[in-house]
Amino acid sequence: MFIEDLTSNSEDLPEPVHDVRISDDFVRYEIKLESIDKLPDYELVLTDSGIDFEVPGLYRLSHSHYHNIDEENVKAKFVRKTRSLKIDLPIVK
Repeated sequence: MFIEDLTSNSEDLPEPVHDVRISDDFVRYEIKLESIDKLPDYELVLTDSGIDFEVPGLYRLSHSHYHNIDEENVKAKFVRKTRSLKIDLPIVK
């Protein structure tokens, strides 16, 4: 679910374990959500320099990648077996 802003009291949430891979074509985030079996509503905001991600009440991640992203083609998939969210951000060339 994409929305405009994150809640203001979210700074105290733990940052999830995550991996970021950058290629010529995309920025890929793999975010481990160990305490989640089924992905609840989440907030993903693309900023000018990165992302802000939050599962309200559980996790919060702010990360900078400094690439121009094709916002229309962002893809996200929750992999239940590994309890991780994979987010692909295509880079505008």
